[in-house]
Amino acid sequence: MLSPALAHRTPELGWLHPAVPFEELRQRLVDYVGFTPLQNVAGAPATAVPGGRTADGLPIGVRLAGAVGDERTLLELAYLLKAERPWPLL
Repeated sequence: MLSPALAHRTPELGWLHPAVPFEELRQRLVDYVGFTPLQNVAGAPATAVPGGRTADGLPIGVRLAGAVGDERTLLELAYLLKAERPWPLL
């Protein structure tokens, strides 16, 4: 499965600060990492790889998810992607 790694660009410093009221902080986290919890609960493998950059140069991550126990396929795919389109250094 292919999806964004995160739901939106990197938040401003302090957006996820522990001083934010709990319910607001919880909702911010859910909205930010909304693509990853299902894979975590299922115990299935996933990885994030570079997928490009925003107009102002920030990296954009792409998430690849696989079947339970099939980490090998994800690693092979990541290596193939890197070979075809080398990942930029930050």
